[in-house]
Amino acid sequence: MRLRLLFSVFAVAAAATAGIIRVPSEQPTIQAGLGAAGAGDTVLVAPDTYAEHITWPSVDGITLLRDEGCDSTIFDGEDTGVWITV
Repeated sequence: MRLRLLFSVFAVAAAATAGIIRVPSEQPTIQAGLGAAGAGDTVLVAPDTYAEHITWPSVDGITLLRDEGCDSTIFDGEDTGVWITV
């Protein structure tokens, strides 16, 4: 029972500290936003075209979202066909 309660306390604490990192208003690039993100954080990308090659960080639970959907935000791998590496 103690272990379950301790786990619940940590889960609530982690959820309470999760935040939203906005690109480009708070971080200049998607890669910088991912680098600044911690477990449970969301990197929210504003409408634009982003010509970046991303390396996904080794942090669990990061969410990457487009602020206004697929039509207004473009992730461009600069004709390489790959824009994200895990």
